[in-house]
Amino acid sequence: MGRIPTKVNDQLNWLEAHVTTWQTNKVALGISTTLATNFAGAVSTAREDYTAAITLREKSKSATLTANESLRLALRYASFAIGDIDSSAEQNTNPSSIYALADIAPPAPRSTIPPPGQPKDFKVTLNPSGGVTLNWKCENPQSNSAVVYTIDRRPIDGPTDVWMNVGYAGKRTFTDDSIPAGNGVVYRITPVRGQTVGTQNTLNVVFGVPGLGRSMTYYEGATKQQDTNANDTRGFARKSA
Repeated sequence: MGRIPTKVNDQLNWLEAHVTTWQTNKVALGISTTLATNFAGAVSTAREDYTAAITLREKSKSATLTANESLRLALRYASFAIGDIDSSAEQNTNPSSIYALADIAPPAPRSTIPPPGQPKDFKVTLNPSGGVTLNWKCENPQSNSAVVYTIDRRPIDGPTDVWMNVGYAGKRTFTDDSIPAGNGVVYRITPVRGQTVGTQNTLNVVFGVPGLGRSMTYYEGATKQQDTNANDTRGFARKSA
């Protein structure tokens, strides 16, 4: 066992517990007055900086959620406005003039390209920050190169019809660093290409499974697939094949 703890908060507690002892007994311990003073100052600064870092981290998570929600609302209103513009253009003898006035392109001809596929074969990584990184596969038609994935989330033990948008992904991966405290979360991943929506899928991520210590497990869809080898001492659990 080491003489100094390895975890940051334990290290700070240990350092603070030794400040007074070492200052009081510096002569007997062979510690110079300068070293004892520098040690006490450094410990105090370390605690202040650590507390400030934790506060900033929480503010950053909150700011990210606020920004995502603001963007979602703005995009929603833009979608409503474009719908009204399309209606006006359809009733106008010169629809091109309406789109020129609105400074937007007219709607593209109806596509015959099949919609995007359904996200599946999820893999989840528990990050040191406490967040998770999601990876998945999605078999899209060859011409579906502009697929964007909408990521929504809800608490795993919360209402099943209340979702919050947490971001978008242009590739088949997404990192969520704003997970709230709780037993876990459910993600809803929806592939979108233009105005064409593919088949969504859900992913359940469960934290702190009883008997597994610091752990995480996950399963796709509404039915849990038990994996007896799911636990990993690093806090990562893989999904069953």
